Amino acid sequence: MLRTISILIGISLAVACYSTYAAGTSRSEIKVTDLKANSGLAYEVDESLEVGDKEYTDRDYIFTDIPDYLLGLTWIRTANNDKKNPNLEISFKIDREAYVYILWIARDPANQDWLQKNYVKTGDIVNSTDEPLAVYKSKKPFPPGEVKTYAANTGAGMYVIVLEPTGKKAAVKPQGKIAVTWAEIKASR
Repeated sequence: MLRTISILIGISLAVACYSTYAAGTSRSEIKVTDLKANSGLAYEVDESLEVGDKEYTDRDYIFTDIPDYLLGLTWIRTANNDKKNPNLEISFKIDREAYVYILWIARDPANQDWLQKNYVKTGDIVNSTDEPLAVYKSKKPFPPGEVKTYAANTGAGMYVIVLEPTGKKAAVKPQGKIAVTWAEIKASR
């Protein structure tokens, strides 16, 4: 009886650990490589967007309120000093299909051709210690490979980039042979 209870507790813990692991991997599963801004300013990839994160590489503003669907997503911290760069080009590679979100100062109409052509304003807001940011979502997902964004050129503020994977959660690699383990449990009864 005690052995059966121990086995059931073990199975329950394994299921709980698997559920926690699977839930934790679903948000930050995009690998970003070859991040470049032609301005030469520092840009950074962060694996999990969270309240309290620093908004830009060259400012001390932090995020204070983020819609739930953006929390935990991979994102790119940009340089606010690029807000007036008329020739800015940001490029990076993603390893899987993803929607791209642009978070941009809400008071700015963001009348940039590249943004209007490829993104739609969601109506949601991300708050920070600077100014509220409007959320723009790509009209369709970007395939694996290179993604580019361009100049803010408004002076009202720079944007940050957030990536949301499409489709099912990434497959979780098995850590052991559960079929063999279950057979061993049954045989010990």
